[in-house]
Amino acid sequence: MQELVMPTRVPTGIPGLDQQIKGGFPSGSLVLVAGPPGTGKSTFGAQFLLNGIEHDGGGILVDTCQTTDNIRELADQFRWDRTLIDKIRPFDCFNFRIGERAVNTVHIGSFGEVIILINELLETKDGPLENGGRIVVDSFSDFILYNSLESSLRFLQVLRTSLKTHQKNSVTTLIILDSGDDDQKTVQSLEYVTDATIKLNANDRGRFLMVSRMRATPTTFAWTPFKIEDGKGLALS
Repeated sequence: MQELVMPTRVPTGIPGLDQQIKGGFPSGSLVLVAGPPGTGKSTFGAQFLLNGIEHDGGGILVDTCQTTDNIRELADQFRWDRTLIDKIRPFDCFNFRIGERAVNTVHIGSFGEVIILINELLETKDGPLENGGRIVVDSFSDFILYNSLESSLRFLQVLRTSLKTHQKNSVTTLIILDSGDDDQKTVQSLEYVTDATIKLNANDRGRFLMVSRMRATPTTFAWTPFKIEDGKGLALS
């Protein structure tokens, strides 16, 4: 009888979440983080990247909605280590959106350009994707807006193939999506090409998180309260 091999886990850096999901995301997963604007998705992604860097990993942020300066301001708000923030490798799609050029500016309408840059880093010895690096795409909604859902799904499939080709199967990727009740078709389409779904929501009773699906991980479909606090960031109650 063949022995069942359990996946290596990648800690999320979110207090209280790792206990729910057997210690973290399965290594090498594509994880969908979905929810309405303002629910804490970008904070979630930043904490995930910083946790990896803090534990000697690397991080890439493909960012369509803010500049690196905004990320540093976020770090100051939560009193995160600025030296860790500076180790994140940014792919700046935001300045392209507003018509400006800056260092590491990437054409948001060109998935090929993003893949080429990622491949260059995959081939770089001691680069940010060595030893199980992390990638965060924030926000994938902008890629869908500037391209199409179909081509965006193909991008994720090409990304997974590229990681496999370069034998970087331990790289874990977060895909952040702005979604509401009218975006369920988009969420369902992305769930076909990802390994897990984290949903965030907020109402007059507070903020809530649900792990609705995850490879090799039991889920309860329960909404768990969480807070975003100065000096800490996002933490489950």
